[in-house]
Amino acid sequence: MVGASLPQLEDARRGYALRWLNVLLLTTKGRKTGALRTVPLPYFVYDGRTFIVASFTGLDQNPAWYVNLAEDPEVGVQIGSRRRRCRAVTLGGKERERVWVLISRDWVRYRAYERGTRREIPVVELAPA
Repeated sequence: MVGASLPQLEDARRGYALRWLNVLLLTTKGRKTGALRTVPLPYFVYDGRTFIVASFTGLDQNPAWYVNLAEDPEVGVQIGSRRRRCRAVTLGGKERERVWVLISRDWVRYRAYERGTRREIPVVELAPA
């Protein structure tokens, strides 16, 4: 999954902004293989809390990285050169809605993704482990 088709991966290790979005590296454990999987993802910080969105560009299924962390929420996060262990917590209810408003204001493309899918797009907090 990670390779030549994702040239921003090396840049993410240094701290990278992709189209005005900050990018982190998320490492999950594969639910079937147990292998570590790393993907670059946009992230958002509000009130000192870090969030990611499992939008999958508005497709009707969740991305594999989200399915993996739902199975095992202990993840690795790298922002720039700083690495840390986190616990991925999927937000629900009013807390999800509150954060979704902030995120979709800051990256309006998520609003189109939301309109184009039948699922509720997961918002995940990366809480320090």
